[in-house]
Amino acid sequence: MVWTSPPRTWIALEVPTNGQFNTEFRDNPNVTMPALVTTKGDTVIATAVNAAARLAVGANREILVGNSGASTGWEWGQQPAPPGMLGLFAAACPTGWTEYTTARGFALVGVPLSGTLEGTLGSALTNLQDKTHTHTGPSHNHSVTTLLDVDDESGSGALHPNPPHLTDNGGTGATGTSPMSDMMSYIQLRICEKD
Repeated sequence: MVWTSPPRTWIALEVPTNGQFNTEFRDNPNVTMPALVTTKGDTVIATAVNAAARLAVGANREILVGNSGASTGWEWGQQPAPPGMLGLFAAACPTGWTEYTTARGFALVGVPLSGTLEGTLGSALTNLQDKTHTHTGPSHNHSVTTLLDVDDESGSGALHPNPPHLTDNGGTGATGTSPMSDMMSYIQLRICEKD
């Protein structure tokens, strides 16, 4: 069937053989496309036996995706992502995606051979958390002995052979704890799974 000039109606046509089609259409420079195709990028698609319809060009970056519910069996859509695929987003999960909550607060690491898929180690980070560990030192003290630089009292400028000295036991250091960061720099993004 083919679409005719206005007023548009369907008319039945004989379906050509491959040879007839090549002779009459493919190899004939005088044949132009019918009015069914009106815009650059339009596609003619069969909708039933001996019936065709116009599928207008899609938007930028769209591809033809099979859809058995559409009259043409096709529709324009975005590049499909396989179900279960994980994506990183700096916003809420888009339509058709669900947040992968198992990954909240965890760094992602590729599973090793024979490893535990979705296995976790440790606890999840809270918002902008900087995990730390501590170093504790024991209680201790420092003793310092100071020699006094005095002459031998003869006026010659020579040093005293047995100079007096002062001993200071210094201070006693209490047990101390110093926090140290365990973290590398990171950025928080939403991890979503394709439905």
